[in-house]
Amino acid sequence: MATLRFTAPAREDLRALYAFIAADGPDRARTFAEKIYARCMLLTTHPLAGRARPEFSFVDQGLRSLPVRPIIVFYRYDELLDVVDIVRVVDGRRDLHTLFAD
Repeated sequence: MATLRFTAPAREDLRALYAFIAADGPDRARTFAEKIYARCMLLTTHPLAGRARPEFSFVDQGLRSLPVRPIIVFYRYDELLDVVDIVRVVDGRRDLHTLFAD
């Protein structure tokens, strides 16, 4: 089973997402955060479950994504270390090329 880690930007994405949803309802935010975490945990046993994202190779050659609608979890898997790093957790309706170009 792979180790799951969240990068600082991914943790900040999750905090911002939680705060945004919590303004509408704390229980709803908690439920959605749990759903995202459960999908991320899936990657510990199935690290290649997400889709390869070669269009973002300028950021990271091994970048993959896993949808948790409308959110997209971007991650990379280091097969040698057996580690899944959650890189970003973003709204899939954003301009992703601009996001990663920054």
